Amino acid sequence: MSCGTAASRWRANRKRADGMIDNSAVVMLSPSPYVVMETVTPVEIDAGAVCCAIRKQDIEAAIVSVDGKKLVEPYATNLRARIAAGMKPVIDHRICTTYVPDGARFIARAVIEGSTQTTTEQTVIWVSPDAGYTVAP
Repeated sequence: MSCGTAASRWRANRKRADGMIDNSAVVMLSPSPYVVMETVTPVEIDAGAVCCAIRKQDIEAAIVSVDGKKLVEPYATNLRARIAAGMKPVIDHRICTTYVPDGARFIARAVIEGSTQTTTEQTVIWVSPDAGYTVAP
């Protein structure tokens, strides 16, 4: 679990007056059916790590798509509530992710409330937002 998670893309798209950065993240929740969630969460850079606290309100405001189509209400509300329930152990806890070079890739290493999460390490690549990549199975 990190501020940018597996099979995802994130983009820091707006610096706020309080110094935080609004981070838009698109995360694949399931390959079949193909479920994607897009959230906006405030992040900050702290000692070279991307840090955030995933908030329930971010999940409640998320855009959820199934097989490429935006999920309509009340189905979206129901699914967001289930997602929030599943993420309860990390909601409102500080998560900091560092990106350690590994050849042409990086290893994303998360620390939750000061505790290293070695089981959640992920290999990631940086791509330009205009490179045409999408989050897909």
